[in-house]
Amino acid sequence: MIQMLVRQVAAAVVALVLVAGPAKAADPIPPERQKLIVEMVEAAGMMRMIDNMLPAVMAEFERAFRAKSHKGQNDEDAIASIRKFVQEEISIVMRETMANITPLFAEFFSDDDLRQLIQFHKSPIGQKSQAVMPQLFAKMIPIIQRMQGNLVERVRRRVELLAPPPAKGKQG
Repeated sequence: MIQMLVRQVAAAVVALVLVAGPAKAADPIPPERQKLIVEMVEAAGMMRMIDNMLPAVMAEFERAFRAKSHKGQNDEDAIASIRKFVQEEISIVMRETMANITPLFAEFFSDDDLRQLIQFHKSPIGQKSQAVMPQLFAKMIPIIQRMQGNLVERVRRRVELLAPPPAKGKQG
């Protein structure tokens, strides 16, 4: 369970980076433009996803630690140390993620685009979109996985029809 939660946090960070792609070396981004990009990312709730996962991850780390520990009272100090370490690591990851995705937003969006995106994400429909997306994605993922599985199965059957396996006793 703990590995699954760690993977989920890592996947969230990786997803942010993969969606953005690799950062390109480019001219320095002016500070005002950087501020616009950070404001848009914050308004869109892109980093909030990691923050929202942190309590569940920490609870699982604590549960796993308590299950393995034989120290008793000293557990609270160790748990506090783990909690601090995880928060520091996530802070580092979030800074690194912003440093890597900022040039990408600068590449694909003008200042006016960023202002419009900020306005949208701060609007009632933008806020609703952010609020319902996790539930929407949770419901969409099984549908998409099922559709992908069906597609893979149909393609596999077609390949078998077009390229039957070699007859027994014959080697290619």
